[in-house]
Amino acid sequence: FEEAFSLSEGLSVVKKNGAFYFWSPQGNLTPIQAKAEQVFDIREGFSIFNNDKGYGIVNKSGQLILDAKYAFIDNFDNGIAVFVENNQAGILDNTGKVLIEARYEEIFRFDQKHYLIQQNGLKGLISNTGETVIPASYSAIDFYSEGLAPVLKAGKWGFTDTQGEEIIPC
Repeated sequence: FEEAFSLSEGLSVVKKNGAFYFWSPQGNLTPIQAKAEQVFDIREGFSIFNNDKGYGIVNKSGQLILDAKYAFIDNFDNGIAVFVENNQAGILDNTGKVLIEARYEEIFRFDQKHYLIQQNGLKGLISNTGETVIPASYSAIDFYSEGLAPVLKAGKWGFTDTQGEEIIPC
């Protein structure tokens, strides 16, 4: 192989004769049906690839799910991934369907139910479905513990509940 990477979900990404494949330890080579400059490890049955047009998705059978079109796609976590388009972040599922439009400066997985978002330099939380939980009005948000999350606004810390209500104002 010209290139070979660590096994992930029982398969390795390999490059042979200029083309990418998924290789199994049993010796099977499955061609990846995408023009790719780079192919990343499989996560949850899907792999992200990129080329001169951007990032796209293939499944572990090598079939093209989403042609390369985004500036970035992160690895899947619970069937969803963050993507970037026009310098804005959104969320899509493993079929390539956009679940949350690219309208945030940044999005990060916060916990199993929430994403930390940034808009106009301020942080907030949204649910996996895109509902605002905590509006983007804080400099920092820490993790929930016992139903409360510490939040920082204008140099002062306070607490919000899981509905986004300030229980202890900043």
